[in-house]
Amino acid sequence: MSHTPVNKGGGKWFLRVCCGYDGTHKKSISRTIQLDPSMTMKAQEREAKKQSALLEAEIANGKLVASKSVTILELSERFMRDHVERRGLSPRTRAQYQYILDRFILPNIGSVRIRDIKPTKLNDFYARLEKQKPRGHTDKEQLSGTYLQKVHGLMFTMLNDAVKWGLLASNPAERASAPRKETPTRAAYTPEQCVQLLDALDKEPPKWRALGTFALYTQMRRGEIVALNWSDIDGDTVDVQHGAIYVPHEGEMVRAPKTDKSKRMIKLSPDVQHVLREWRLEQAQDRLKLCGAWEDSGAVFTQWNGARLHVDSPTKWFNHFLKRNNLPHIRFHDLRHTGASLLIAQGMDVESVRQRLGHADASTTLRIYSHAFATAEQRAADILQGVLSREKTL
Repeated sequence: MSHTPVNKGGGKWFLRVCCGYDGTHKKSISRTIQLDPSMTMKAQEREAKKQSALLEAEIANGKLVASKSVTILELSERFMRDHVERRGLSPRTRAQYQYILDRFILPNIGSVRIRDIKPTKLNDFYARLEKQKPRGHTDKEQLSGTYLQKVHGLMFTMLNDAVKWGLLASNPAERASAPRKETPTRAAYTPEQCVQLLDALDKEPPKWRALGTFALYTQMRRGEIVALNWSDIDGDTVDVQHGAIYVPHEGEMVRAPKTDKSKRMIKLSPDVQHVLREWRLEQAQDRLKLCGAWEDSGAVFTQWNGARLHVDSPTKWFNHFLKRNNLPHIRFHDLRHTGASLLIAQGMDVESVRQRLGHADASTTLRIYSHAFATAEQRAADILQGVLSREKTL
């Protein structure tokens, strides 16, 4: 049963519809609508009554229930239980969702009722987040647009579930202004810088020399390198089948990649085979020294006691390594970009690069390395021009 719409002035009308009783207390759903104030009062009243009837129909059809007491916090708890856990999403995804909730969403709007979440409120929320300084980034003053998009994506998904569960009539995140995703800057060393890098690696202990050389030459992801076992290497071939991840409160785990395209075979150059043999020899000596204290993980890259290397260790070592040798700063992951860029510069086709990198499709490779492919195409054109051009005679 709907009440008579109340005119709040300026084109605003307040609607309220009864939707049953909770014991002795009447339950109702209310909604404020904005009409064009230039409309006549009669026209506004007719439209308000029409919207009130539609609201009543939504309740009657089970599309909307009273959600006055449902807050973002309560919605998030149901979301993590019914959407994330029951669907069996990966531990890493669960951890990422929980981090975004605990760090950004719940401290800011956790107590807000979902019925009060409007597009403008979401826009204000995103604007406040844009000014927040990310943890652990002393050189960065604001959250990136890409990370803000993750916050928006989680809000969109939770509110979408609220619609499916009959808690909301529509998803306000659909009409909010989503933060703009930033195109990440992908740094890569020049061939000359790669020579300097390899010269510096020659001075490192066998494990780290092998790790750095392996990353540059194979273009494997950090998690794939950490997850690698000696049984995955057969002569000059690496069988990439797993990746290592770290999940807060659960620890490190090795798992299959998200897509089958990430599973691939990679050929090893003689230089990589040489540094791997050196490292395996030292690893065997370490095993003999520790005897029963050695943990036989079977991993290629290990800690001092044979346990698999922590997934963050390559990054920490690489940052210190670059500083010690006065080399330009790039991320450990940028060794992958460097190797891929060198292959493209030498004329390797996009499909071969895609297979080596383990991308799901060639469009991903083209998007990430569009500049490198454009440079390679110009080089190809210049080569053909030099080979085929004929001096014009008058």
